[in-house]
Amino acid sequence: MNDHDHTPTQPLNDRSAPGAVIPLVLDQPRLSPREIVQDMMDAVARFAALAALVQLGVPQVLEARSLSADEVAVRCKADPDAMAHLLSVVHAYGFVNLDGAGGYALTALGGTLLPDAEDSMWAAISVTGSPLWWDAAATLDLTIQQGHPAVFDEVRGGLYGVLADSNLADRFDRFMADRARPVARALAALDYTGVATLVDLGGGNGGILAAIMEANAQVKGVLVERPDVAARAEFHLASRGLGPRCEMIHGDLFTTDCPTGERIILSSVLHNYPDDQAIEILSRAADGLRRAGPGAALWCIEGLLPPPGVYTPVVDRHARMLAMFNGGAERTLLHYRRLMKAVGLELSRNQSLAPDQELMIAHLAA
Repeated sequence: MNDHDHTPTQPLNDRSAPGAVIPLVLDQPRLSPREIVQDMMDAVARFAALAALVQLGVPQVLEARSLSADEVAVRCKADPDAMAHLLSVVHAYGFVNLDGAGGYALTALGGTLLPDAEDSMWAAISVTGSPLWWDAAATLDLTIQQGHPAVFDEVRGGLYGVLADSNLADRFDRFMADRARPVARALAALDYTGVATLVDLGGGNGGILAAIMEANAQVKGVLVERPDVAARAEFHLASRGLGPRCEMIHGDLFTTDCPTGERIILSSVLHNYPDDQAIEILSRAADGLRRAGPGAALWCIEGLLPPPGVYTPVVDRHARMLAMFNGGAERTLLHYRRLMKAVGLELSRNQSLAPDQELMIAHLAA
């Protein structure tokens, strides 16, 4: 065994209290401009360490046992000295603990990196740490110069077309499903009186639709998705015993007529598209509402940009949309109101649904 230095490093903050986290520098106005810029630079290295931890399978290795850095390195087929270095970094951020005998173990925070954890971030980190995402971020300057993502060939269908041809498709599905889980729980708890049919446009693997249908036995579901995703969604819904109550439509949001439903959901869909395409999607949704009759509503779930000069995590996603989608963007509430008005929809109210996710409820204008 190599003679590694297993002396615990000083934590960046006190983790004796459950849920302790490292505050964002943007919430610390006393920092100097140089310190703020340096922290934004360091964020790249912090995420690289987190991505490496997941890609090497370290959380699974430490899931049920405490191991030395050398033992982790053997199981992950890694260099022992480099693994000791990585573990010392993630220990400082609280993903692992280090005991007096030099053994590392997962913390509750580290447990979120396990693939099957209840609130797993494994797929999110796995996808975001892939070469596809890194390349998109690294070429953001070229994307801004040319006005569309530099790394995606639009002839192949942009990001979604590339994903369909890559080994990332399944992980991306999991990423979206994990991200939608808090939204699904919140939506399932709302009132569905008078709703016989719920339509989920671009609903991924059907996680939101499934949660609502499981909590509301009178609701039948319709899911509209691209053929490659719809096939996986059909399997997922059938595995939860919901196949007989759910219709699967293999199509897309621009050429497939929106099915009729008393409730139509667009969750994290519109931010993928520029205004003209978002209006086209909303127009088709409005047609579905008209056929459903009075009382039908569109439920649109998106992150909302804060006022200019104010930071929230949605600002980070705004930059990511620029790098990944041709014309995609996060928007303000006023912006969404204008898009809906363009197709005869009136935004009647909005409410916080999950962290950085807002539910906007719209009806056909009188």
